[in-house]
Amino acid sequence: AAAAAAAAAAAGGERKRLAPPFVQVQAAAAAAAAASPLPVKTMSISKETCEAILKAENNEGLKEAADKLATEVKEAGVASLEGEDGLLKTLDEALGSSNVVAREGGALLFAALSKKIKGAALPFLVERLDAVIANAGDKKSSDLRKTSSK
Repeated sequence: AAAAAAAAAAAGGERKRLAPPFVQVQAAAAAAAAASPLPVKTMSISKETCEAILKAENNEGLKEAADKLATEVKEAGVASLEGEDGLLKTLDEALGSSNVVAREGGALLFAALSKKIKGAALPFLVERLDAVIANAGDKKSSDLRKTSSK
């Protein structure tokens, strides 16, 4: 086989290696999407709602804000959780905040994401479960303990 390959190369007829079938399919799908005249649906997460959770001074409207953000992620896809503008950045900031109300908002956001997006959000949320559990033992806020325990 090596001799045949060497002879083919010497004759100027180099053997071409094909990519595995799944790579070929992915490349074809990407090329078709790029050539498609259909608009690509892009959606970003509401910065105002993220700020409302992070800078909240009381728990009024926190559940609604968390539900709104989870709905936006459901519509945009789990890719909107990642990245510099992703919702996980807000979730991490909220769960680790010194502001008790922001931590409660983080726990509500965690719950809303797990309920609305279910299994698709699980790989992203498992890493943050320790922070939610830690907040369930908070000594300062009974609202935070209740929210984190649910």
